Amino acid sequence: MIRRALIALLGLTAAQAAEPIAGTWYTEGTENGQHILMVVADRPDHTFEKHFRFFDTCADQRRATETGTWKIAGTRYLEQTITVNGHPVDAASAYYHDAFDIGHADGEAIVMTDEQTHVTWHLQRVPDNFPLPDGGCTS
Repeated sequence: MIRRALIALLGLTAAQAAEPIAGTWYTEGTENGQHILMVVADRPDHTFEKHFRFFDTCADQRRATETGTWKIAGTRYLEQTITVNGHPVDAASAYYHDAFDIGHADGEAIVMTDEQTHVTWHLQRVPDNFPLPDGGCTS
């Protein structure tokens, strides 16, 4: 409700209101026992592409790419994965639906917490062509 009122007051379109989220982001952290490096491209058309590197004790284990759609619902960022490594997934499966509580988003940084795992991700804006870092864990 407050978000809609601010959008109306400031004369913003829905796309402009999503501007702090749209862009390319880098983050890393530990989830489900694995260290993860991630580059996320959240496009203004509400599609995304994520590139991951997963590590176990800082040894490179595997890489993955996900594509899908995203949207903002109040202070929540919601994702629906459509493909993993180029292969379609079961879109009806809850496994491919993710929800995050947005704690902060200012166009340069986003802080969001995964509602299922309770991991807080600190994302930093990076250039669109930003590659996943090489080597082992960086933190």
